[in-house]
Amino acid sequence: MTGIANGRLITVTVISNSAPKHPSVPLRGLPSPTFIKLAKKAGARFSFGTNNADRNVGDLDYCLQMVRECELTWQDMFVPRPDGQKPAQVKHAR
Repeated sequence: MTGIANGRLITVTVISNSAPKHPSVPLRGLPSPTFIKLAKKAGARFSFGTNNADRNVGDLDYCLQMVRECELTWQDMFVPRPDGQKPAQVKHAR
């Protein structure tokens, strides 16, 4: 374990190991601008994540602030693959 002094190293390791495997990093009120910029550099995609089961997605102000502050573009956002091409569907089709 590297400890608090190497928090940036831990963050970079988590991002670089996660970015290729996970579809998106939710921006919803949690990640700092530093984390978002590192994740973007590692190739991560982003979403305005929520786990709501209804149409009320809540307050997206922080998400929009991070988009502006971290200069995210539409190419940085997660876009689901078409039906039949999603990883879970392709994996089960084998």
